Amino acid sequence: MSRFSQLVERAIVKSSVVVLDDRVIVYYNAYFGSGSGPIWLNNLGCRGNETHLDQCQSDSSPYGHNYDIGVACGIGVMIQNVSLVGRRGKYEGTVQILGPDGRWGTLGYSIDKSTAKVICRTLGFETTGDVRLFYYDHYGQGSGPVYSINIFGCTGREASITDCDTSNIIVNYYTEHKYDIGVTCNKEHDARLVDGSTELEGRVEVYHNGEWGTVCNNGFDTREAEVMCYMLGYDTSSIQLYPYTRYGAGTGQIWLNNLSCNGTESRLDECPSITWGTSSCSHRQDVGIDCHQSVRLYGGRYSSEGYVQIGNDWKTICGYNADEHLARVVCRNLGYNIYYWNPSFYNQMGSVTVSKVTIKCLRGTETNLAECTQRSNTYCSSSNGLYVNCTGSLNVRLMGGAHNWEGKLQIQNSMDSKWYR
Repeated sequence: MSRFSQLVERAIVKSSVVVLDDRVIVYYNAYFGSGSGPIWLNNLGCRGNETHLDQCQSDSSPYGHNYDIGVACGIGVMIQNVSLVGRRGKYEGTVQILGPDGRWGTLGYSIDKSTAKVICRTLGFETTGDVRLFYYDHYGQGSGPVYSINIFGCTGREASITDCDTSNIIVNYYTEHKYDIGVTCNKEHDARLVDGSTELEGRVEVYHNGEWGTVCNNGFDTREAEVMCYMLGYDTSSIQLYPYTRYGAGTGQIWLNNLSCNGTESRLDECPSITWGTSSCSHRQDVGIDCHQSVRLYGGRYSSEGYVQIGNDWKTICGYNADEHLARVVCRNLGYNIYYWNPSFYNQMGSVTVSKVTIKCLRGTETNLAECTQRSNTYCSSSNGLYVNCTGSLNVRLMGGAHNWEGKLQIQNSMDSKWYR
C-alpha cells in the first residue's frame, strides 16, 4: 500500500471491536510477513470518521506483497524511555526510544525542538540554552525499528518524555535509518558566536559559572575552530579563523586561553588541560571564527552553472540522492534566487573527480551549506557529480495575444538570453 495516512489509521481503529483507545502502530513493508492472493486496497483516502475501510476511497494500483501493511491497535504506553547513542560526547547523539512494542529504535524525521528539549531534560541535561536538533542521521544511523511519530504532544515544558501527551500519537514503523533524528543537549560550558552577520560566524563566547565570556587567541588554531563549529552543529571543512577582534571586543571575563585541542573533541570543554579564567590576555585578543561552508560552481558554460564544489580543497559533491532543497541552498549561497536542478543532471560538461560526500538540507531554507548534513556515500562514482543551474532573476512575457495581458507564456534563458516556451 503506497499511501497510508493518519486518517486511514483512525478508520482502522474505529472499525476494530478490540481497540482500547486511538493509539496505533502502523508497520510497513510486510513487517508481519507477506500475504498472498489479491491485494484489494491501495492508496486509501479516508477522512477519519469512517467505521469501516470499505467506506474509504481506494484504487487497485499494482503493488507487490512486499508492501503489505500491518497495524497494532489499542497501544497503552507509547514512549517508555529514551537515550542518545553513537555520539562523540555524552551530551549528543542519535535519539533512541523504547517504543510501545518494547523495542529500542530510532526516531525518523518527526519531532521539533520542543520535543528535543524534553528529551534532553529526561536525560538530566540543562535546557536553559539552545538544544540543537539534527535530521538525516547526523550522528550516524541507529539500529532497530524506526518510529515515525505523528503529533508528538510535547510543549517543551514537560519534565520527562513520558509526561508528553500521547493520546493522539500514531507510530509508523519503518526500516530505513537515513532520517534518524539526533540532538545536542546544552549544559554548563555551552558556547556561542556573537556579533556576526549570520549565526554561523562571530566572536567565540563560552558560558561558565553563570556568565558568558570570551576566548583568547593564544593557542587557538584550526583544531580549536573545528571543535567549536562541530559543537554548534556546523560543517568543519572550510573554517575561517580571525584571531583579533574581527567581530568586536567582548566584555567581562576571558574564560579560556592556550587551548590544546586535538580536533576530535565534540566540545571545547573536552579539550585537555583547560583552566577557566586564568589569562593575561586582553579583549583585543578575542578570537572569532566563521563556520560558513565555501561553495563554488565549476566547469559550467557560464558562471551561474556547474559542478557544486565545497571546502578549501574544492571537492565535487556527489549528486546521489540529491534533491531540490540542496540545489536551492547552493544557489542562495552564491547570491542567486532561481535554480534549475534535475536528479539525472550529472556530469554534463565531461569528467570530473567526484568525492564520496553527499549533502542533505532539511528544508531548503538554510542560509549556508554548513547548516546541512554531510555524509560519506559509497554509491558515489565519477558519473554522479552534482551539477546545477542558478540564475539571479526570471524574465517572463506573454506573446501572440490581442492584449498585453494575454498570450503564450515565454521564459527567458539567462544563459543565452533567448526566449523559450
